[in-house]
Amino acid sequence: MDAISIKNLTCFYDEQKVLEDINLDVKERDFLAIIGPNGGGKSTLLKTILGIITPKKGSIKVFGKENLKSLEMIGYVPQNTNINIDFPIRVIDVVMMGHVDTCSHQESVSKNKFFNIFSKPHEIQCALGSLKEVGMEAYAYKKIATLSGGQRQRVMIARALCSNPKILLLDEPTSNIDAEGQRSIYELLKKLNEHITIVVVSHDISVILEYANKVVHINKRLVFHDMQKNINKVTKHEGHFCEVELMQMLGSQK
Repeated sequence: MDAISIKNLTCFYDEQKVLEDINLDVKERDFLAIIGPNGGGKSTLLKTILGIITPKKGSIKVFGKENLKSLEMIGYVPQNTNINIDFPIRVIDVVMMGHVDTCSHQESVSKNKFFNIFSKPHEIQCALGSLKEVGMEAYAYKKIATLSGGQRQRVMIARALCSNPKILLLDEPTSNIDAEGQRSIYELLKKLNEHITIVVVSHDISVILEYANKVVHINKRLVFHDMQKNINKVTKHEGHFCEVELMQMLGSQK
C-alpha cells in the first residue's frame, strides 16, 4: 500500500515556482532518502506533505486519505528544532510537546513545578515509551541543555514518535552532529523502519545510502527516482562523494 502518494504537485513561494509536477509514491515501510541542491525544494516537499504549504496544483494522499485529514499518522523532525538549550526545560517536557491533547478536569494530572505545566499520566507514559524507543529513557528528567547534539536529536525523534505515527519525516536529522553520532541516528532510524515508513532529507549521502531502499533527487522537478538494486551498486563505491557523482553513478547503472 502507498503510505504517501503525490500526483502532479506544483508549489509556489509568492510568484516563484519551487516544485513543479512532482509525482512520487512512497510504499509502506520504505526508507526514502531525498537529496538535491540547496533551494531545490526538498524541505518544501516535506512541508507540503504536512499541510504547512498549500500546493498550487496536484494532490497528496496519506494511506489513501487527503494529507490534511491524516496528519495524526505523520511524525515530523524539522531541520531547525528551535530548542533553546539554555532554557531549563527537562527532556520529558520536550517530548510531551509531541502529544497533542487537552486536559480533562476528571483525570488526575501531574504538575511541572518549574513551568506550571500540567500533564496527564498517559501523556507521561507515552513520552517515557518514546524515549525508551530511542534509547533515552534514562535521561527523561535531565535538562535538555546537559545532552550532546546527538542525544538532543534522539529526543526530537522521540517527540515525533509520541503521536504514534505511521510515517516519520526528518529534515537534515544529522546536521551539526559528528560522524559517530550520524551513524547512531541512522541505526536508530533503521530500527524504527521495521514498523514506520521513513522519509529523510539529507546531504549525508555516503551514510544514508547504506540505509535507504529508495532515493529521489529533487531540484524543483524530480530528477530521478531510484531503487535498491542501483543503490546497492552505488554503496560499493568507497569514500564520500558529492550529489553530481551520485547522479552519474546511478545513471551509468541504468
